[in-house]
Amino acid sequence: MGGDLPPIDRMVAEFVTAVITTPRVADRLFDQAHAVLSDREIVEVLQICGYYWCLARVATVLDITSTTIHGQMPSLGDS
Repeated sequence: MGGDLPPIDRMVAEFVTAVITTPRVADRLFDQAHAVLSDREIVEVLQICGYYWCLARVATVLDITSTTIHGQMPSLGDS
């Protein structure tokens, strides 16, 4: 997962994947996250996951489709 990411980002991506796919995160993975993230940062990651998971669930239940963007979206490198 995320071979091009720095090790910390790869670990956070693995942690987030576990958070959204399983009811509990394995102790090993939580310990790895806690080794590089403070208690506050872990709570912030969990809050962000929860927010987007909730938003996605509401959109799914209400069958809300994505907004169509008309026109050209600038790439991140464009000014």
